[in-house]
Amino acid sequence: MARRLGVDRLEIRRRNLLRPGEEVRPSGKPLDADLIGDVEKAAEAIGWGEPASHAAPASHIRHTKRRGRGVSVGLLAAGAHPVSMATVRMGPDGSVTVLVGTTELGQGARTVMAQIAAGVLKAPMNKVVVRGTDTRYTPYDRSTGASRSTTVAGLAVQRAAQNVLDALQETAAARLEAPPQLLTPADGAIADQGGRSMTHAELVRGRFGFDGGELIGHGRVQPEGGSGSYAEGPVFWEVCVAGAEVEVDTETGVVTVLRTSTVADVGQAINPQLVARQDEGATLQGIGNALFEEMHFAPDGMLLNDTLLGYRIPAFGDLPAAMTCSIVENGDGPGPFGAKGCGEGALAAVPAAIVNALADAGVPMTTLPLTPERVWRRIQELNPRR
Repeated sequence: MARRLGVDRLEIRRRNLLRPGEEVRPSGKPLDADLIGDVEKAAEAIGWGEPASHAAPASHIRHTKRRGRGVSVGLLAAGAHPVSMATVRMGPDGSVTVLVGTTELGQGARTVMAQIAAGVLKAPMNKVVVRGTDTRYTPYDRSTGASRSTTVAGLAVQRAAQNVLDALQETAAARLEAPPQLLTPADGAIADQGGRSMTHAELVRGRFGFDGGELIGHGRVQPEGGSGSYAEGPVFWEVCVAGAEVEVDTETGVVTVLRTSTVADVGQAINPQLVARQDEGATLQGIGNALFEEMHFAPDGMLLNDTLLGYRIPAFGDLPAAMTCSIVENGDGPGPFGAKGCGEGALAAVPAAIVNALADAGVPMTTLPLTPERVWRRIQELNPRR
């Protein structure tokens, strides 16, 4: 529409995108993100304001390499059903054990859960251990997926850690003879305003009167309202925003992704490095979705490319020369410290950004993946030889 109207494709989004607090769908959670600010960041990162000499109408395609830029904007109903439970235990030496059902798949869940517990208790990270998931003793968690681990399971960990902190402050108030509101957790201890403090180990021993015992906190997250349903979901809207610059060889139909940008609108980044790495992994998966990955079936339903010899996935050579992840922290998430999940948003957005960039280069496509043969045939349709 923007091309037909002669309007900049970023500007048409500025005019039409929802604003924070506006309704996304009837009876659902209002928008909890700044989509306009997010897509502007994605566009800037791929050089949106740079000279656009690469752009030309499709009918003017010539046999040469051409470049295009595109952005994409979407929303993902994230969080799934918000039911998670967690347990935090503090031993007599001040060590902290976290039990939570979300599963570590390489996304950094254990690290983040440890950071959340340590952040609440102000305990040293080397004192916190997150045990592996085992349904024999790990508290219930609905699932690992839907970008929900940090937001939902992390909130359960935060609440469990807060239970332990409350017990520590209760004991400190009695031992230091100070009002609880004048006590502050800091560096593995609880301190009063007069400079006196007791370490976590001292407080646990003091509570039980000997070198033993432990403090146990439980945290639970469930749908609010008591009905057990979650008709007004989602837990949060995951932002799907990306930008891409591509080059297409009009003689062969080969599309090369030159640079990408994603926006991780996470409310609060518990671990910024893990956020960036998740978006980079999701970007590579999105490139596979856009350019390579496709299952082929025989007439009888037999899958023909059931190994990596026939099923093409991105390799290191397919990585863009430049990949940018912009982390946006507006503190507007329902998770611990205002956090929201990420990862899926980049995966969902990158294919659309690549398709839009290819259209900007003069080759609009409606079928994925963008294989060289499909792209080349489309070019022939747009520019038939006479």
